[in-house]
Amino acid sequence: MKTIRLLLLLLALGAFPGLMGAADATGEKAPELRGVLADGSGRHFGLLIPGNEQAAWVTVGQTLGGWKLKEYRATDETLILTKDGREEVLHLAESTVGEYHKATVTDAEALLKVAGLDRRFAEAFGRGLDGLARQWLAKNGIASPTSEQMMAVKKLLSDQVQVLAGQSQAGMAGVLSEVYTKEDLKAQNDFYGTATGQLTLDKMFGVGGQSGQPEPDELKAFYATPAGQSVHLKQPQLQAKMGLMMPPLVRPIIESMQKTVADFAKQQVVAQAPAKPAP
Repeated sequence: MKTIRLLLLLLALGAFPGLMGAADATGEKAPELRGVLADGSGRHFGLLIPGNEQAAWVTVGQTLGGWKLKEYRATDETLILTKDGREEVLHLAESTVGEYHKATVTDAEALLKVAGLDRRFAEAFGRGLDGLARQWLAKNGIASPTSEQMMAVKKLLSDQVQVLAGQSQAGMAGVLSEVYTKEDLKAQNDFYGTATGQLTLDKMFGVGGQSGQPEPDELKAFYATPAGQSVHLKQPQLQAKMGLMMPPLVRPIIESMQKTVADFAKQQVVAQAPAKPAP
């Protein structure tokens, strides 16, 4: 459905380029260390499995892609990972990592504000609403709606569109704050706050008649920076959480919008029916 797909455009904020890693004799690549998250509960390690793009923050005892983080040795800052009898040792001193901190919903909301998501969603929904309204009207007996009917039904849907946009942004803020760190969000905030960043968003949202691009050149340049590379790590986790969060959030609103159009169509059909002759 077009409206649901529009909601997923923001995923481009965390687009993830493939990274190469060393492989053992079997051809399986060992995990790579991409970050260390510091919070009150201890250390979390950002691991990436090259090739299949699995990545997540894990602690001792947890598993990613079959690899278990068996031990963290603070004395020499070493991670011990095991899988099927194979052991890999990762040294923090030899890895390109940084210290990160837990983000808040407020941090994520600041990013969405800089990105202008309220305006961009309204514009995107506005472009998609005409087609949806026509489709739903056709299903309810109005195959060729007049311009007056289209204006009326879009007006009826306007409040629900605002609810849809508002709840989508709130849901996104929650997911972004769970997946990204304060440093990740600040890096994106700094980038999207520039003229180049705004141009990138214009391209992704199809402003000015352009086709939406999943990864414009400007975005690739940002991802080539150390801060951008940290953002890349979170893409698989971001996609998974967005995929779980969005459908149940969007579905009831879409169903309500469909019912609004169906009720409107029924009223129009009744109003246009010829009057029965008097007995």
